[in-house]
Amino acid sequence: MLLFCTLITVGCGQGAPSKNGGSPAKQSNAERFQEWLSVQEHYLYDVNSPYRDEEAYIPVLEEIIGSPYADSAQKVRAERDLPLFSLNRIGRPASDFRFTLRTGRQQSLYEVSADYILLIFSNPGCEACKEVQQRLEAERGIRQMMESGSLKVVNIYPDDNLEDWMENSAEYPSKWISGYAPQVDEAKEGELPLYNIRAIPTFYLLDREHRTLVKDAPLERIAAYLLQES
Repeated sequence: MLLFCTLITVGCGQGAPSKNGGSPAKQSNAERFQEWLSVQEHYLYDVNSPYRDEEAYIPVLEEIIGSPYADSAQKVRAERDLPLFSLNRIGRPASDFRFTLRTGRQQSLYEVSADYILLIFSNPGCEACKEVQQRLEAERGIRQMMESGSLKVVNIYPDDNLEDWMENSAEYPSKWISGYAPQVDEAKEGELPLYNIRAIPTFYLLDREHRTLVKDAPLERIAAYLLQES
């Protein structure tokens, strides 16, 4: 219960029993735990939160699994999410995979060489995905990095409606490396997928050695990282 005691400033002890022999302190801790968990989910877990952070949420999942204050449904979800959130962690090599370009040629992620690689999982009909191109081009520093080749964008369609993708893939910038890889977020029974894609678009920023620098973060956070390094 170390994390719970650290983040919730009240003590985690049992306290004195009530007059009727109950344990109000334990009930109070359970309520506080649920309030704390609600805050963590809102800011770190919700895919629409600008502060979402899978890396920071891993200790929360571990706390849920070991907590006497989490209910069974919360524990089941945490046990499901923990191995998924542990994929492609910050500082570790991102999973390599092969994808198919519009021309039909296949390429692997590790064949892409640049100081920085922005990996985007997107859908062709996604309005938020279309805004990504405009926002990247609007940032002068990022635009210059793409023009110089120090930043390359790998744009992957992870679904299996290939007819729709082929019809719309021409809209992607020619300087992007765009392809499809339906297997990237699929898993065989008893196995994990290569990537945990909870929303579209999803962004990963990788370094030259294909290590994860920023994971499943809003584009603003990735842009800030790149501008700081440029």
